[in-house]
Amino acid sequence: MNLWLYITHLILFAGIYDFTIPSATGDVININDYRGKKILIVNIATSSHFASQLGNLETLYQRHKDSLTIIAIPSNSFTKEPLSDQQIQETLKNKYHTHYLVAAKSTVSGYTQLPLYKWLTQIENNGVVNNPVNADFQKFLINKKGAIVGIFSSTTDPLAKELENAIINN
Repeated sequence: MNLWLYITHLILFAGIYDFTIPSATGDVININDYRGKKILIVNIATSSHFASQLGNLETLYQRHKDSLTIIAIPSNSFTKEPLSDQQIQETLKNKYHTHYLVAAKSTVSGYTQLPLYKWLTQIENNGVVNNPVNADFQKFLINKKGAIVGIFSSTTDPLAKELENAIINN
């Protein structure tokens, strides 16, 4: 890539590390704090028929916690998250014993989607791929350099070999 294209790319495309998102506890999750680690971003919903993946996300986190950060982003974008942030936190802790990061309930699709999701889903923002969120539990894998290296559908379990291999090999 020549210097002009490189500079244009830097100006036009915000990087993953430029984003902050509200956490479920009222704090802020600064993605830059996880620079140098792999990041798995998953939109979740406790009433989704994929909710069993919440426990498997914890297992995945425990297996790779030294090199992987998981950020779960609760969303009612697909009408499966009726709970408040506090209720979601309680459910995740009590039922699934989670230790991964949980964002505040946010919109992950449509015109009012979280800015992070605009970056994840639109090539004009991320410079790599267009991939709208179509259901709860869609997964975006970011490598240590901040690039999208994998997008996994709702039907891909967090413990699937395909996802785990992508984590190990990127």
